[in-house]
Amino acid sequence: MAEVILFLASVEKARYSDLKKQKYVVGDRSLSRILKELQRRGLIHREALPTYPISTSYSLTEKGKIVAKHLNEIKEIL
Repeated sequence: MAEVILFLASVEKARYSDLKKQKYVVGDRSLSRILKELQRRGLIHREALPTYPISTSYSLTEKGKIVAKHLNEIKEIL
């Protein structure tokens, strides 16, 4: 989950396919589960774009940006 938050912090907004390409993603099912959990916790915002086929965009909420800041601080220490 932390990797998804840090990636979104670095790009500000990403489509599902962008997240799927990242090396930490095991599979579609795992990524979907992670994204739903982060959305449920209020850390990310999901936006369905009016395209054909429908594409989905994800971004951090204010709460998610705070978490990302702290994760980056921890990453620097380690």
